[in-house]
Amino acid sequence: MTNNPRVPTNLIPTKITQLPLAETPRATDTTIVVQDGITKRAFFGQFLEYIGPTGPTGPTGPTGAASFVPGPTGPTGPTGEVGPTGAASTVPGPTGAVGPTGPTGPTGAASTIPGPTGPTGTN
Repeated sequence: MTNNPRVPTNLIPTKITQLPLAETPRATDTTIVVQDGITKRAFFGQFLEYIGPTGPTGPTGPTGAASFVPGPTGPTGPTGEVGPTGAASTVPGPTGAVGPTGPTGPTGAASTIPGPTGPTGTN
């Protein structure tokens, strides 16, 4: 392996165990194999006939512990029906505002009783 002068030597893997593991390998991924003493590149798909088919799915594992984190609030439900009318109140309500003055009434009948005498005049 040639050292890259831009990469510190402590970051260059020198053993296969120092390489990270692949996550979910695919048949189109490549790997390195040594065949007859010669290092070669191979696709994982080339090994399928030697690996064999995938086995059946195993049993379901146990249920995990209950969560104490509350879930999201659900949607608002429909409005309920109108309740019954309450009992009549025995407390009187407030007095209303004074209304406007009404129209002038008709003139009354002529009086038969004389009015008071006025004051005496001066000469």
